[in-house]
Amino acid sequence: MSQSEMPPPDELAIAPALAGEEHFRLVSGFADLFSAIVLGIGLSALSGLLVGIGGGLGGLGVAGVAWVLAVPLVRQRRFAACAIVLAVGFAAGLLAAAVQLAGVAGSLLVAAACWGMWHVYRIPISAALAFVIPVTVLGGLSGFYDLIGVAGVGKSAPALATVLGLLLFAIAMAWDLSDAKRRTRRSDVAFWLHLAAAPLVVHGVFALAGITPGKADEAQLVPVLALFGALALVALLVDRRPILVSSLSYLIYAMATQVERDNVLGGAAAIALVLGLGILALAVGWNLLRQGLLMLVPGRMSERLAQPQPIGQPVPEPAHAEAETEPLRLVFGFNDIFVSLGLIALVLGAVLLSATMADLPAIERGSTRPALDWRWLVPPLLAIWGAAEFFVRHRRMALPAIVLGLAFMLLSWAGGVLFVERVWLPLHGLDSIAQLASGGRGAIPEMFYELQRSGAWAMAGFVLVANLLFGLRHRVPLSAALALSGAIFPLLSDAALLRQDPAWAEAHVLLPDIKARLALLGVLAFGAALACDLSDRARTTLRGDTAFWLHLLASALLLPVAFSTTADWPLPELAGALLLYAGVLFGAVLLDRRAPLLVGLPFMVAALGKVGLGGSLGLLAVCAVLTACGLYWEKLRALLLMDKGAAQAKVQV
Repeated sequence: MSQSEMPPPDELAIAPALAGEEHFRLVSGFADLFSAIVLGIGLSALSGLLVGIGGGLGGLGVAGVAWVLAVPLVRQRRFAACAIVLAVGFAAGLLAAAVQLAGVAGSLLVAAACWGMWHVYRIPISAALAFVIPVTVLGGLSGFYDLIGVAGVGKSAPALATVLGLLLFAIAMAWDLSDAKRRTRRSDVAFWLHLAAAPLVVHGVFALAGITPGKADEAQLVPVLALFGALALVALLVDRRPILVSSLSYLIYAMATQVERDNVLGGAAAIALVLGLGILALAVGWNLLRQGLLMLVPGRMSERLAQPQPIGQPVPEPAHAEAETEPLRLVFGFNDIFVSLGLIALVLGAVLLSATMADLPAIERGSTRPALDWRWLVPPLLAIWGAAEFFVRHRRMALPAIVLGLAFMLLSWAGGVLFVERVWLPLHGLDSIAQLASGGRGAIPEMFYELQRSGAWAMAGFVLVANLLFGLRHRVPLSAALALSGAIFPLLSDAALLRQDPAWAEAHVLLPDIKARLALLGVLAFGAALACDLSDRARTTLRGDTAFWLHLLASALLLPVAFSTTADWPLPELAGALLLYAGVLFGAVLLDRRAPLLVGLPFMVAALGKVGLGGSLGLLAVCAVLTACGLYWEKLRALLLMDKGAAQAKVQV
């Protein structure tokens, strides 16, 4: 389908499953995310350069560049993250100039310009800014409320915040009611308005009730619960979660006032567990609760509100033919973020519960008995694995998969230590890691060195197997990369031996140079990434996501080592860095993977800074080149592969 044949962006249909996730377009792929990061850095550098020359009027140049770049990045490629960055940059640039030229009233012209950007490019956040900016301006004019007869509002910050929040909430509801099925970009506009309204309403209402974090006491738990329950009913009724998330801080603080001072650890564990389980229970039962609540609402009003959607497995929107995409599942909707908050609280509570089970004072320093216990892993393991079974394996949620994958990696590290202490060391006649360390400091330490090294590799093997099992069971692409994280144990072990006994370590440790070992691990990760890419050239399965995370890991391991060597090249250091980054760009375009460019960007900027080009001009030049490469990415690939049809191929070797 050509660009002229495509429907207007605000009319592009959203799958019902995504509508039920409180969907909003945040990132359409890693090509979009990388371009947005480069744009953000570039627009900031341009702003610093122009504002330094012309003051606030320099913002006009930033706004002009943002408007022009929206044509290829938003209208043609439909890059969601780029659209957000460009819209915010456009508004910020105009606002800086308007305030200098016309004072506060000039911001109303900025709102009109944002509305124009919405009509031209259909960027939802632009439409939202067209309302948020004037409402914020009114908030700064306390005399306005005296003029229209709202007594006391102009002198009361909580009352003012509440009025402004309710005004934005009403505007958001108007957008929501125009798209009750949540199938178009008008729903995205409503989301951004709800996101702006929520903190104003919540903080204003709680402050008016005399509840302020930092000043709460035990007697305020009941009113906090009452207000939280009322806000939860509103969130359920309108099917919007931001207002609920904004009120969590008050609930946490009110619960914290009930914790006894002599049992802080147990109280913190209880709060985190209750909060996490409550959020997850609310997320799971969201549709059922909404169905029951809507039955109490008059029929005509109920029909105009968003209807509960059947629970399904959310899938990302299909990419448009015009967009060069590097598929990456990050966030499918605000429900992903809501559930992730609950998971973080749940896992934290489980870890704190394990800490209460650990009789830490009884573990005497120098004791040779095992200091760790398998049962300490049970609460977090049950929390992580159980949550992954439903939210990742069954519901296929994207951000929760990343959160749980990271949490399980940390748990596997603790499991690796336990495995070595409770299984591996007893097989070698030792009782604990403490005994192994003390033996290494004895009269004949050499016999313990190999045990230390092999124990570290045993930890690495445990982490590898555990994360691969977790990833395969729950189909978490990130876990494949995290499985290699256990290599940190052999690296740390050998680094300690090199400091403790350099002569012995250099004679027995293969590749004693840590940089060489990091590079070797990076090569292994790159090989695994390439294998995943070749097994899914169309990037339609989770192997494509797995390849992305492996490419990111490989880049994080290889590029720091590579850039550290440029000082030894027979070239000026900047020339070496430029040459190396050009090679990275060549490989990234060839493989259609932008992760190396992202990882190498800070090192390139640092190299510019060493020769005095690290200011706005140097950043702007780098970002301009990367943006141009992004705009002509597929043409560059076709040129490198010497094949006109290569623009449609994802990986060719």
